[in-house]
Formats: sequence, structure tokens, C-alpha cells
Amino acid sequence: MTTNIYHSLLTYRPREDRSSKENFLTEAFAHTLRTNPDICRAWLSTVTDEPLDALRGPLDVETQGSFFAPDGKTWSIVDMVIRCGLTNGGEVTVLSEHKWDSPADGGQLDRYLAIARTKSQGSVIFIAPTVTQIADVQHHTKEVKAIRWHEVYNFLNLHKTEADGIRELVELLALQGFGPQEPLSWPKLAAYRASRSVEKDCLRLVAQLNDLDWKFFPARFHDRSAYEKMKWGRIGIELNKHWNPCLFLGFLLDGHDHRLKLVSPSSIDLMLSLDMSDTTKVIEPTVLAPLAELLRAPGVIVLHGSQLKNSPWRKLVVREPLADTIRGKRSLTPAPSAWARATQCKRSESTPPRVPGRSRRTRSTRPGRPRARSVRCRGQRPRGSLAPSPASGATLLAWGGAGKESK
Repeated sequence: MTTNIYHSLLTYRPREDRSSKENFLTEAFAHTLRTNPDICRAWLSTVTDEPLDALRGPLDVETQGSFFAPDGKTWSIVDMVIRCGLTNGGEVTVLSEHKWDSPADGGQLDRYLAIARTKSQGSVIFIAPTVTQIADVQHHTKEVKAIRWHEVYNFLNLHKTEADGIRELVELLALQGFGPQEPLSWPKLAAYRASRSVEKDCLRLVAQLNDLDWKFFPARFHDRSAYEKMKWGRIGIELNKHWNPCLFLGFLLDGHDHRLKLVSPSSIDLMLSLDMSDTTKVIEPTVLAPLAELLRAPGVIVLHGSQLKNSPWRKLVVREPLADTIRGKRSLTPAPSAWARATQCKRSESTPPRVPGRSRRTRSTRPGRPRARSVRCRGQRPRGSLAPSPASGATLLAWGGAGKESK
């Protein structure tokens, strides 16, 4: 088989159900592995856990491999198939499915698994850019090894040289956002009106947030989804995709759809919102209002109730200019410790919520108004960050009973 990449790119037949970007990325990856046998064997060892010393037999990298299903009734075209002989006489076969912007197909993976089981040592891997695609595969089956393209980038980046073509693929992955990106900085935010690169930065940060453990929220919010592109002028994570209610945590880049004006003309907003799909339902004011007011802090805009009448799907919106949050910070290094403090919040029925910037003294309530359930959060958040954090603020609402509905 020729190793000329231009010839390889001509072999792909355009199909309505396939993205041309996936085709080109597949051929580029296959060409890199095909022309670098040692790197290909190292990749096989990485994805199969087979010792590298055992992968010394004949090596073959094929794209668009055709296979009949074991029942002989259907056939499948696999993006990339790698075969390598073993020193003991056997052979490893890896069926590799690649995605760019299309969703995972559970039925397709099931067919590939059936084919892999007919091989002496067959396996299936799935490569995609987003955590949502990876999570869908992991939820469907544990038999498929799901990998993000940035892991491919990291692997190839360790082996790149000037002469073997690996550097070009590494650069391609980086240019497409599948490698490390520049941090979201205050100058970028200031130039957002002229440069839309901030959207990619927000998507990258949301993907990182989605990888965190959100199990400290009540069970109703465990079914979450991360945005893969800007929607309704915002980018973030939705906790409870059914919107009954939904907690949104992320960024507001354009307030038009929400009938909101950005807090600062030179920055996008860091945003927490409580949304409901049924606009006829309202959250009991005696429950929502006290909790919402606890979220107020200097520089933080809190809207709820009649203040959001122009956007009936929103029941609560908390915003702060993101530039104010990241100004003076050079990296995300403090984030893990801040997250750890946020997840230390424990449910309490007797102690008022600990909100940064407020004393521990119990807030008074008017006669007849029920006292809101509360959360004590250990630790003080770093000065200059959003007060309260989306995690602690959303937890306060979720545990405080803000999901109680009334007509």
C-alpha cells in the first residue's frame, strides 16, 4: 500500500452521513501511523495495553475497512483498522472509529464490537473531541475504549520530529482546538467584539468543567450536558437537561435572546441561571427570594421574579463580568483547590449559609416568612473571584428547595 498522503486522501468517497473533516483527519492520522511503524506500535500498546515488545510482527494500517457482520446480513465500513502481528504468532486488530462534530452512534459501535469478537485479539476504540461524545460512549458500553483527540495530540507531541510528518499532524490538531490552547485572558475579553476566539476558549473551559465530579448536587441535577457551541448567546453546562428546573453554569456572550444587557461593555458575563421549560410554572417566592438575595455581592447582578418578566424561562440569573474574575490571574492553577472547597459544602438545617463577604451572624427574617434551608461551606474563596462561586451558589439553590414548583 502506498504511503503517499495525497493519494490516500483521494480514496475517500463523499457520503452524506459523514463529515469531510472526519475523513481528512482519519487519513492524516492513518498516514502518520503508517509511515512511522515504531510510533504505530507504541500507539497500539497504549490503546490495547499489549506490551510493546510483543508487537513486533507485520504491521498494517487500513482506512475504510469493510467487514461483514458475524450474521452475514449487514456490513460496516470502519474508519481505520490497525493490524499487528505478535511475537507469539497471534495478531492484534484494532477497529478505530473517529468523530469530529457528529454524535456517537451506539448501534454502530455494537456492530464493530461484534466484528472485533470474531478476531483472536480484537478491540474497538472511539476517538472524538468533546467530553459529551466520550460520555455518550461510556454510558452505552464499557467495552469500547473512548479517547479524546487531545490525548492523541499529547501522544504524538511526545514523538514528533522534523522529518516524519508527525509535527504536521500535531500542528493540525492544535489549530483545530484539539491540543492545548492559550488561556482565556483579560486582553482577549477586552477584544471580544473584534475577535470571536473567546468562544473557543469558553468551550474549552466548559469541557474541563464537565470532566469534574458533580455528584455533590442532588440526584435530579446529575443528568447534565455541556454545550458544544454557543446557544442562545451563552456557553456552559446544563444540570438537568429536562429543564424542570435546570441549573445553567457558564458564560453569557450575547444577552439578546435573554433580554439582558451585559454587565460590562468590555467583558462577557460569568453566569448562573435557574431555568424552566414550562413558563406557566413559578417557583415559590418565599423559597426563591431569600436564597437569591443571599447571592448578592459587590459587582454581582442578581435578577429573579418580576425582574425577569421579559425572559419567562429564566427564574433566577446571577452574573458578574468575567474580566473582573480573571483580572490579575495568570493561570487556572488555583482552580482545583477552589473546587475542592466548593465541594466541601455540607447540608445543614440549622446553620445559615456561609456566603463570602458576609459574616456568620444569622440573618433576620420577617415574621411569618419561612427560613430557607441552608448550607455551610468551609473555606474562603480567593479574593477577586466571583462571590459566591457558581458551584456554591447553585448548590445553595438546589439544596434550598428552589426546585419546588407551584402554579
